[in-house]
Amino acid sequence: MVLSVLITVFVHDYLNQPYYLASLAVTITIPLYSYLSLKLWALKERVQSYDLISFLRRSILDYLIPIGVIGVFWALFYHELLFPWGCPEKKLASDYSLQFYPWLIHGLKSLSNWEIPWWTTLTGCGEPFLAKLENGVLFPGHILVGLISGTPKVPFYLAQAYQVFSLFLSGIGVFLLAKNFKLDSISSCLVGMMWSLSWDLKYNIVYSSFTDVILVFPFFILASYKYITGQSSWAGTWAILLLACSFLGGNPQWTQMHLIFLGVMFLFWYLPEISKYQGLQNKSKPAQRLVILVFVAVLISAIQLIPSWELAGQSHRGVKDFSVAAASSFSVKYLFNRILNDTPFSFAPLIFLLAFLAPFLKRDRLVYGLCFAVLLFGSLSLGDNFSIYKVFYDYVPGYGLFRFPGRCLHLALLSLYLLSGVSLHCLWNKTTRSPYDFVGLGFGLTILLIFHNIQPLDVYALRIAFYLVALILILFSTFHINLKRTLLVVFLAAGLFLPSYFPHSSNRWITYRGDIYPLTDQIKFLKQKLEPGQRISSPGILAGYPPGVTKHMTKNKEVFLGNLIHGLNIWGTGGNLHLASLDLLALKTRNPRVYDLMNIRFIPKARKIKKVDKDGKYLPHFFGQGSFWQIDLQGLAPLDGAVSIGFSNRRPGSEVSVARAGMRSIHFLNSNNLLLNNLPKGRCLEIECLTGGFSIESIKINEFEIINKGTRWSIAYDRILENRYSFPKCFLAGNYKVIAGTEETLKALEGLEPSCTAILDKTPSFAGKPKITSSEYVKLKKYSPHEVAVEVSALTDSILIITDSYYKGWKASVDGEPAELLKADFHFRGVGLSKGWHEVKLTYSPWWKIWLPIFSFLGLFLSILVGCTERPRTVFDGKGTVSSQGR
Repeated sequence: MVLSVLITVFVHDYLNQPYYLASLAVTITIPLYSYLSLKLWALKERVQSYDLISFLRRSILDYLIPIGVIGVFWALFYHELLFPWGCPEKKLASDYSLQFYPWLIHGLKSLSNWEIPWWTTLTGCGEPFLAKLENGVLFPGHILVGLISGTPKVPFYLAQAYQVFSLFLSGIGVFLLAKNFKLDSISSCLVGMMWSLSWDLKYNIVYSSFTDVILVFPFFILASYKYITGQSSWAGTWAILLLACSFLGGNPQWTQMHLIFLGVMFLFWYLPEISKYQGLQNKSKPAQRLVILVFVAVLISAIQLIPSWELAGQSHRGVKDFSVAAASSFSVKYLFNRILNDTPFSFAPLIFLLAFLAPFLKRDRLVYGLCFAVLLFGSLSLGDNFSIYKVFYDYVPGYGLFRFPGRCLHLALLSLYLLSGVSLHCLWNKTTRSPYDFVGLGFGLTILLIFHNIQPLDVYALRIAFYLVALILILFSTFHINLKRTLLVVFLAAGLFLPSYFPHSSNRWITYRGDIYPLTDQIKFLKQKLEPGQRISSPGILAGYPPGVTKHMTKNKEVFLGNLIHGLNIWGTGGNLHLASLDLLALKTRNPRVYDLMNIRFIPKARKIKKVDKDGKYLPHFFGQGSFWQIDLQGLAPLDGAVSIGFSNRRPGSEVSVARAGMRSIHFLNSNNLLLNNLPKGRCLEIECLTGGFSIESIKINEFEIINKGTRWSIAYDRILENRYSFPKCFLAGNYKVIAGTEETLKALEGLEPSCTAILDKTPSFAGKPKITSSEYVKLKKYSPHEVAVEVSALTDSILIITDSYYKGWKASVDGEPAELLKADFHFRGVGLSKGWHEVKLTYSPWWKIWLPIFSFLGLFLSILVGCTERPRTVFDGKGTVSSQGR
């Protein structure tokens, strides 16, 4: 009762939260507190009769010393990255700390205000934020880093410590997993050490999402094993939470692979073990536990998974393209080379030989399951070079969304390391010898010799011969256990203390980069100059990316890289979940007005700007049959007067249509000049090629030249270009055209002037009651991630264009009444308005906005319920006997 009162007062008075949240906190906390109190009381009774000295001795010898050994080698290899007296210019990934920026600047800020960051305006033209798995908004490690750093710019040392320390913790998890597989401390220590120092892991954790998932993976497998086999129901709680963290970590590809790995172990070990117990009443219990584990974890992470699945349907990944997978597919020889060079220790051939010995030294289902995992995930790493990948790509739900087959390799490596640990355990304890042992040794030697790709060959052959002789001596000394163990220790020590290379001094492991925030003054300038809704392109340059952005500097690609002031382009490029329509808009549209339509005002450059292109707002234009071009005369020339057009490259029989203010004039081109004196006054000049083809080199209104008039780019600051013609966030278009189809819309967008004509996907209805007004204006009243408010005064029925991404879940209202939200100009939002003054509001309110947090809280409650459920546990001792006892 006292605890309930204290919790209620704390949540309501000190956290300033409503009473229903306080009640929820009490509902969750009190049962958990009561249960833990009972457990602690029972533990007290048990400890009173426990041999503490024996417990400490076993803990130190079996756990603390091996973990200390893993930590020593980990610190030895990474000390120059970890400690302040190391080399600060050495980095595993020079942009790692920048990956936290979008999350910190938007995600943590929203969470600290008790808001869920469903949407962000910081990337692209606005896009879902929580749905982008790479952001890892709700991953506990990210929240911890954000709370420690306290600033949007995570210190590089903190980010790198988080990155490298995750390898150490993951190595401890693999050590505990091996111990749970009944391996001795030495074998388990070796497996954990090789995993924590794996080059493949280092290669993949250059992204924070990989770091997050690999941190929880071994602990998830360990907890799942304990729960599914009935050893502990609290292990089920941990397994559920760890799997949910893996989903929330932002790397669904690895999470899916880890679930497949768990499924392999379940099929090869758990199910056959269950099938041989005749007296077991409910043989389906382990399968039920597996389903519960996955279901509750998905329920917890539904707050991110369901929006991500919705985004995937509108992303470039939503359309399966098998040819993309070939980009990271391995050849068989390269795969073998990666495996053999994964560990820095010189006993890599020994590890390989030991792994091949495992199924001959210990013939049980655990070993067979690990062998199958090596073959399965090694085959998947081959991508389209092997048929098993095609089967997974076509038939495993969600697998086709992922484009990098080579990232399955780490599971094949883990299985190999566990197999080598099994062999080492058997050799350490075995007192018998079998001819099959030498068969396995010969098989492994054959594979080593067939697929070798290491130079120089003589050194490689010498290493193989050394360890081959070592294993033969060990096998022949089976009956002399002390001699055998001495040989094992000597050969392992030789590999440990004479490594092939040191990661901390190898460019293969660690890159050298200077300061990654060199353009501080430019960032300050942009913060002062950018107005709400305006964007910059190629923001990664601001983070010191000159070598990496050259491929993004093409005229038509850089426009869709977002508007992060500090950020980098990783969240807007083709490798991640983002809106495919933004790619098409940028890559297939050649009209420079796309820059303006996307509100791109500034473009940072990697190097000092020596000169600026003299291109104006409108450039010379080529017309084919059916092409049309609209020109906004406002600010460039008088709105009335004679129109003179100069042509070149005329095709025979070319016919042109020129219109202004609704009046159209059609002419056959018999010369390179056309003069029109009878067109009425108007803002928009429209030119259309009816037949033939031609180029327009000059357009004059009363001798005022339009083509190349008004230089588009100017130098705003050192290394920063400014676009003079960027559109405001919201503007009115007086006309519209309804065009269906992607290709047709993109083609039309090249010629239409957005301020004159909007391209819509369907006929609009003009919302709001018509009113009389004497002026036309658009005023942005509120601009936040989840709500946009605009005040509009229109002289005629018009289309209001809001240059943010059109996306399911956005809803519009005009003067407080629901209105239809239109897809305008292929990617943006539009609202039809009747003439007069109106208040327009856009809100992001998808159907799941209320339900998903409830699902996640329900999942958390169920995960605790799984651990609190009191029932007899079934323990399989591996001898065909079953025992049931209380937990």
